[in-house]
Order: sequence, then C-alpha cells, then structure tokens
Amino acid sequence: AEESGLMEARFVPNPAEGSVVLSGIPGGVNWTLSVRTLLGQEILFQQGQGQATLDLSGLPTGTYLGQLDSQEGANQTLRLVVR
Repeated sequence: AEESGLMEARFVPNPAEGSVVLSGIPGGVNWTLSVRTLLGQEILFQQGQGQATLDLSGLPTGTYLGQLDSQEGANQTLRLVVR
C-alpha cells in the first residue's frame, strides 16, 4: 500500500456532514472506493484519480466502512462517520 500511495489515504473531515474529501492519495494513483454499511450493504461506489470529493448527502447518520483499492493492487479499509 505504501508504494501505491494509499498509506496516507483518509476521509477529511471525519466525522463528516454533506461531503467529505478522500485525501492523501497522489495525483497519479487510480482508485475505486466502495462504501458499505456495517452489515455489508454497498451504498456508494466511486472511481477516481488522486484526491476527490464525495457527496454524502444521501447517506443517513451512521458509521460506514470504505474499501479503497488502487489500480496497482493495493487496498485499504477506512472508517467513515456521517453526522
């Protein structure tokens, strides 16, 4: 994960409200993000490159897990709290 640039990936701010920035990813890194409830239901899927803003306006208050995968094969799980 460190070589692919995912080691510094994080949601800012966290807890979040309305939108959140997926930050800490270098501009040349392609990624996919799947956000799931704690029960495993996928509620958001997004692809991008480098830092990106995610719209959370449709998500209810709660705690979620984000599975971030890079094109290079690295992955990281991130916790997201929505207010």
